[in-house]
Amino acid sequence: AFTFPSPGVTCSERSVSSPFQLAFALGRLLPDLDNNIKQGNSLVSSDVFSILDVSKLSQEELATLVPFDWEAEFPGVMADGGFDAVVGNPPYLSVDATWGKNDPRLTYLREAYTDIYNDKTDLLFYFLHRAVELAKRDTSMIVSRAFLEAFKADKLRGWLGENTKVAEIVDFQNAPVFEGVGITTAITRFTHAARPGKARVRQFQPSVIPPGVAPRVIRDPALFREFEVEQKQFKSKAWTFGTDEEIEAFQQLDKAPQIGSVLHIGQGMQTGANGVFSISA
Repeated sequence: AFTFPSPGVTCSERSVSSPFQLAFALGRLLPDLDNNIKQGNSLVSSDVFSILDVSKLSQEELATLVPFDWEAEFPGVMADGGFDAVVGNPPYLSVDATWGKNDPRLTYLREAYTDIYNDKTDLLFYFLHRAVELAKRDTSMIVSRAFLEAFKADKLRGWLGENTKVAEIVDFQNAPVFEGVGITTAITRFTHAARPGKARVRQFQPSVIPPGVAPRVIRDPALFREFEVEQKQFKSKAWTFGTDEEIEAFQQLDKAPQIGSVLHIGQGMQTGANGVFSISA
């Protein structure tokens, strides 16, 4: 007999009268999650204490680190090669812009992720890196699409091309997925499969996503252009996709003189007082 959620109410196998009851009689519907949910900073490991001089940090700064040791917290999983799949929606923020250029977490990211750090502190870079490392097979994230082409994402793209394979990219291009967030997104799926085949790249064509976003929108072939891309094309250079004619045009543009070779590029005065530019009616 198995105990139902109400204390003292039991059901024996002989008294089962429905498939729902049978499920309870034969075993638990869900596994015990007591040891599955952990708290900590996914990107900061216990090596933070050897990378940072914690004696110089304030109590408030120390409290922000919350290091998380994946091997210690999930020893069985990590000993078996990692998680079967890792999925997520990382925070859409830049460390230096949000917490400041002197934040100890920024120092840690710079030192701990040297293979992708390129003076760029968008957290999605480091979440993609950590997720791929933790996954035994598949990783899927919805992130800012900017990393597909951004100049300072070249090390990240190169690292991904060397350490995983691209299974699929759903690029929403200019259509915002999240209201009130001025960031265009892409869903990326990477795999450690031995024979991944060509990557499937799908580009969303409308400039606006229909109201009531549902899985059927992503599955509707009429809303997308689709390409098959060889794995060897995923290197540090920008991940741009299109028809043969479009790719040829991109390549010709890349061969043209860079604007920095004929003009001096600088940045004007900056201010953190962004509120002065907001005008309320």
